[in-house]
Amino acid sequence: MILHQKYLRLLWLLLVWIGISQFGYAQSTQEDAKPAVGLITRAYPDSIALRWAPNNAVAWKYTTKYGYTLQKFLVWKDGKVLDKAIRLDIPVQTFKPLPLAAWKKLVANPTIEKQAAIAAQALYGKTFSAETQTAKDRFTKIANTVREQNMRFTYALLAADQSFVVAKAMGLAWVDRNIRPNEKYLYKVVPKVPKAKYAIEGGFRYTGASDYQPLPAPVDLKAYFGNQAAVLRWNRSYHEHLFTSYFVERSADGKNFELASPLPVTNPVQNDPQRPNNQMFYNDSLPTNGQVYHYRVYGVTPFGEKSKPSKVVSGKGKSLETLMPVMDQPQVMPGGKVQLRWSFPKNKEMRIKGFWVERARKADGRYQAIHQSILVPNVRAYVDLGNGGASYYRIKVVDKAAKTSQTFPYLAQQPDSIPPVKPTQLMGKIDSNGVVRLSWQAVPDKDVKGYKVFRANFANAEYALVSRRIVSQTSFVDTVSLNTLTPTVHYKVMALDQYLNQSDMSDAYVVLRPDTIPPVQPAFQLVMSTDTAVVIKWIKSSSHDVRKHVLYRAKIGTNEWKQIALFEKNKPQNNEESANVYSDYTDKDIEANKVYQYTLVAVDAAGLESAPAKPVAGKIIDRGLKQPIRKINYEVNTQQQHIRLKWEYPLKNVSKILIYRAKEFEPLQLYSTVGGNTRTFKDTKIHPNVSYRYCLKAEFKGGGQSVFSKEIIVSQ
Repeated sequence: MILHQKYLRLLWLLLVWIGISQFGYAQSTQEDAKPAVGLITRAYPDSIALRWAPNNAVAWKYTTKYGYTLQKFLVWKDGKVLDKAIRLDIPVQTFKPLPLAAWKKLVANPTIEKQAAIAAQALYGKTFSAETQTAKDRFTKIANTVREQNMRFTYALLAADQSFVVAKAMGLAWVDRNIRPNEKYLYKVVPKVPKAKYAIEGGFRYTGASDYQPLPAPVDLKAYFGNQAAVLRWNRSYHEHLFTSYFVERSADGKNFELASPLPVTNPVQNDPQRPNNQMFYNDSLPTNGQVYHYRVYGVTPFGEKSKPSKVVSGKGKSLETLMPVMDQPQVMPGGKVQLRWSFPKNKEMRIKGFWVERARKADGRYQAIHQSILVPNVRAYVDLGNGGASYYRIKVVDKAAKTSQTFPYLAQQPDSIPPVKPTQLMGKIDSNGVVRLSWQAVPDKDVKGYKVFRANFANAEYALVSRRIVSQTSFVDTVSLNTLTPTVHYKVMALDQYLNQSDMSDAYVVLRPDTIPPVQPAFQLVMSTDTAVVIKWIKSSSHDVRKHVLYRAKIGTNEWKQIALFEKNKPQNNEESANVYSDYTDKDIEANKVYQYTLVAVDAAGLESAPAKPVAGKIIDRGLKQPIRKINYEVNTQQQHIRLKWEYPLKNVSKILIYRAKEFEPLQLYSTVGGNTRTFKDTKIHPNVSYRYCLKAEFKGGGQSVFSKEIIVSQ
C-alpha cells in the first residue's frame, strides 16, 4: 500500500461517478482494437495542448514502463503547404509517469487530490482493490491479475480525463507553447516499447493556432421538479466530441451558483448503436419545497478546460406527499417478465380511483398504459410480460377528480442469454496475391451486432481469430501467404448479438491456395482528408521478398495513373513526415476541392508485381467553422396557417441550409433541408396557439459548416 487507505476507497466511490458501464467500454476497446495510441489536440491562440492514451491495458502497462516520444513537423506556413516538411525540436525526450515521491505532492493539492490519488494508486499501488479475496487455484489467480490490470488502466485514464495536471504527471499530456499563428504542425506520438515485446501503433494530429474555436455552452437544458427533487436533462450529442464530463451548479438566488455535487457527470456508454442515448441526466435532492432553485451546467474537456455555463433553468419542489406513489426499481424476472412494485399510504386509498402502469422506450418518450383497465387503489404490484430490450416504467395515480400525477421513470433492461443462429452459406475466393474475399448469408436474428472470422491451416487445427474488430457486414477480406507448402486455408464465421452472445461457428469453408507466388497485394488501411493534404496508410505486402512499393495517383473519373512515390527496402522514404518507411504517405501536391484516387503495387526481387491495391479516394477539404446565419426574420400567416422564414447569408459555396425546429420547450431537431442558394422557407406543418423555435446552420461544398444561428421564437 503506497497511499493512505482512504484513497483506495475512492476507487469504489468512483462507481457512483462513472457507472459500471465504463468497464464495458474499456473491455470492448481492448478486445476489438489493434494496440494503438490515440492522440487529440486542442488549439489555442498562443499554444497547442496534446493528450494521448493507449487503447488497452497491456499497451498501458508497457508504455508506463518505456514511455513515449513526441514528434513535431512544420507542414504549413503563411497560407501555403511546404514542399518539404521540417522536423522541429521537442524539449522533452521521453514522456513517462512521475516517480512516486512526486505524486505525494500532487495528492496534497486539494484541487486534484482525488484524481492524483487514484492515478498514483493505479501506477504504483501494490493492490488495486478495496476488498481482497485469496485465490485458491492458478487459473483464478491469473483471472484476478488480468481483472486488476484492466481496472488500473480504466481508472488511471478516467483520472487523466478529469485533470490535465494529472494527465501530464502520467506522461499522457503536453502543452506546446512554441507555436506561431501563421503555421500549422503535424504531431505524432510514438510508443518507445520495443516491437519485439509488444507492437503498438502511434497516433498523429494536424493543427495550428488558427484552428482555435471557443468552447460552446451545453444546450437544451431542462429541469423537472418533484417532491424535494429535481431531474435535469440536457443534450449530449451536439458536443460529445468536446466534453468528457459535466458539472451541475445550483443557486437559490439566481446569482451565486455552487456545485450541486463535487463529482462530475460523465458521458454514458452507447451500448446500443441502434438506439443512441443523446441525453444526459442528473438527479438532485432539494433542501425544501416551495423555494425556487436555479440550475446551470458547464462542460469539461480532456484538457481541463471549462465551457461557458448553459442557460439557467429554474423551478421549485412540489409537495406530492398526498397522492404520489413511491416506485421501487423494476426487477427483471426469468423469461423476460418485469416485476413492478410501489408503495402508497393505505389511509389515502379512498381519495383515488386507482393506478396505471405506463411504459415507454425513452425516458422522455410517449408513455402508454400496459393494461386495459385501471388498477384498484389497494394494488401495489404488477407484472409486465416483457417488451424486449430496454423500457422505462412509471406509475400514474388518478384521484377522484380525475387529476393525475406520476412517478419519475425507472429503467428496466431485459437480459438476453440466447445466442444468434450460426451463419450459413460461407463462401470465398482467393486471388493470385493471396487476398481472400469471404461472404456469407446474414443471420435472421434482429439484434445481431456483427460477426467474427476465424482461420486455420488444417481441418483439425485450432481456429484463430483474424478479424480484429467485430465485422458489421456479411463479407470480409483476409490476406494469406502463398509461400507455403500448405495447400488450403480453412475459414469459419461466428455471429454475435448486442449482448455479445456468441453463436456456434459456421461450417468450415476451404480455400485452395493458387500455385503462384507473386507478392501479396497490399491493402489500404486508412485515407484521411485534411484541409492541407491527403494522408494515406496501408498494410504492406506480407511477402518476404518484396523489394519496393509503388504508390500511384489519378484524378477521379480518369485512368491516367501517375507514380508519386517509391518506397524501396532499406532506403529512407522520400516523404519525411512519417517515421514508418513503408506504411504511410502524406500527399500535399494536389489541388483543393478535387477528388483523387490512389492505388499501390508491391514488387518483389524477381520483378513480379502484385495486383494493385483496391483504389481509395481523398481530397483536400475545408473543416473550418464559418460564421453563423444572423439576419433571420419571420412572418406568421394565421389565415393560411403557415410561418415563413427569411434570412441573409453573404458566404459563397453553400451546399445546403439545415433548418432545426422544436415546439416550445422540446429539444431542437433537424426539421428540413433547403438548397444552398435558398434564402426563404415556408413551414406549413404548424398548429394554432403553439410557439415554435427555429435554428439554422449552413453546410459548404468541400465539408465545411457554419456555427448554429441564434434561436428565434415564433409565437402565434
